[in-house]
Amino acid sequence: MSVSVSQAGQVLQDLFGLTDFRPHQREVIDNVLAGRHTLALLPTGYGKSLCYQVPSQMLPGLTLVVSPLIALMRDQVVGLAARGITSATYLNSTVGEDEQFARIDAIRKGLVKLLYVAPERFESSAFRSLLKEVQVSLLVIDEAHCISQWGHDFRPQYRSLAGRLDELQAGTVLALTATATPGVRQDIVCSLALPNMAVVAGELDRPNLHLEVVESKNAAVKDAFLIQAINRETEPVVVYVSSRKESERVAQFLKSRGFKAGCYHAGMTGDARHRVQKKFENEEIKVIACTTAFGMGIDKGNIRRVIHYNLPSSLESYFQEAGRAGRDGKPAVCTLLFQKKDIFTQKWLLGKNYPDDNQVTDIYRLIKGAGLAGLRWQELLGKLDIEAPALNGALDHLRAIKLVDVDSRGTLYDGMPDRIDPAIDLQALRQRKYRDQDRLEKMIGYATTRTCRRRSIIAYFGQRLAGSCTGCDVCHPDLFYQVPAGSHSGSGSSDSGRGSARSGISDISDNSDLRRDILELVRALPGRVGRTSFAKILRGSKARDVIEAGLDRQETYGKYAALSNDDVLGAIDGLIEEGLVRKVGSMYPKLSLSQAGKKEVSTSQ
Repeated sequence: MSVSVSQAGQVLQDLFGLTDFRPHQREVIDNVLAGRHTLALLPTGYGKSLCYQVPSQMLPGLTLVVSPLIALMRDQVVGLAARGITSATYLNSTVGEDEQFARIDAIRKGLVKLLYVAPERFESSAFRSLLKEVQVSLLVIDEAHCISQWGHDFRPQYRSLAGRLDELQAGTVLALTATATPGVRQDIVCSLALPNMAVVAGELDRPNLHLEVVESKNAAVKDAFLIQAINRETEPVVVYVSSRKESERVAQFLKSRGFKAGCYHAGMTGDARHRVQKKFENEEIKVIACTTAFGMGIDKGNIRRVIHYNLPSSLESYFQEAGRAGRDGKPAVCTLLFQKKDIFTQKWLLGKNYPDDNQVTDIYRLIKGAGLAGLRWQELLGKLDIEAPALNGALDHLRAIKLVDVDSRGTLYDGMPDRIDPAIDLQALRQRKYRDQDRLEKMIGYATTRTCRRRSIIAYFGQRLAGSCTGCDVCHPDLFYQVPAGSHSGSGSSDSGRGSARSGISDISDNSDLRRDILELVRALPGRVGRTSFAKILRGSKARDVIEAGLDRQETYGKYAALSNDDVLGAIDGLIEEGLVRKVGSMYPKLSLSQAGKKEVSTSQ
């Protein structure tokens, strides 16, 4: 090619305001400009996007970027426009029909150098026809671990890209990821089946990140830790949670304690997510409580702390999200708040993601029975007793083995209408479930084993720590703050004297009066009401169900009205986890004392 790395350095300086590439960035860009297919494994915060954004402004024709998130596309294009690069755009479902036509026309005229699309876009025959009209110099597969069925975020639409490479006729292919184990790395290369594909693997260790695990009894202890930790930081903090509801609750809790906080999750509108993200980037809010939907493409270097409020499902997810701290190279802390209850939550969520064999067969038979009319996703969900994630998992599998096809409107059809045999090969689906279970076990091991955090997480990704650990709570407990009572670091943190929690915040789990009163109340109402009703009694709720049942006549009714509902529920959950209180029943469980609980009550009398 007629372009060179020296020219790339000039583009880096003129358009991006940077003086030099990082070593592995330079190697990847050198490969791309030389026309070598490349898989690049670079840690979060390393600047993977520059590896294709710079070449896109130098190569002839179009650089096509396959990206998994619509929000990420928008952020990248807006960021490039702010640097004066107006030749970038995206095509996705958020773009109106008229604007779609305008952008497609600009692509045909060669006015677009960098185009972002989701993998589903390739299912459109019109889009594939468009690509035949233009020169695709570089095809970028971002988050390439989605290609691998061994990966933690497998997507069949990504894997189908491998079968379209000849059709796309891209000059060079660049696959990028921050989280790939050796097995996933090999699977990506084999799936793409490109000649002489180079692999560039950066050092995953980020010496400026200090890793710690803080074991917490319940949500009340976690909340107390949040207040202490955030109150110490003068720069932005990200708190990752496991659900949309939890992100809203944590954000509201922090606001109630005087912090400028916001929430971010996939259930919000695109505009709402964009507004809260911009507020965080501009530091109008200090803390953002978010799900995994937040973070990709966030170019904010001074995040001083990333806190995982809940146990993630895999080390891949954890390491990618934790890596958003300290991108400026300055010290930052990555904290995992580990509660034993989170293990059961993650196992329950994992179970919801996978259908059983009969459900997969029923789904296929319904689609096959619909004939040429096909079925929509919502119709299937209404006809079956199945969770939405499990339905998605079944459809992903059926599409991967070519039994189900989908059109651009989302209608599902029988992929093999002449097929008579209803038997379905479920081996790959079962293997994926097993691998997800194994990933969760590895994540639990990281949280519960007292070995060097840094060394174990780097080893998981197939690398060895070159030198000694530069900071984890096991190897350097002196680097970490004193955690609230009722919780402890995996290595026994010591007080560093660097700040304290705001006054008025007490550790609910150590409130002996509340603990005793909960146990006494459960003893008085064995098997009659659930945890939420117990919280209502203790807080003095005037709800109809409480009054009509005469629960307001209990001696402790309203005694803890000053506490939040979450505080009281957290204390109840703590006693459940200690084994003093047990749940009776499955659908609407009631509470009663265990033998250990009865013994504690009798001892305290």
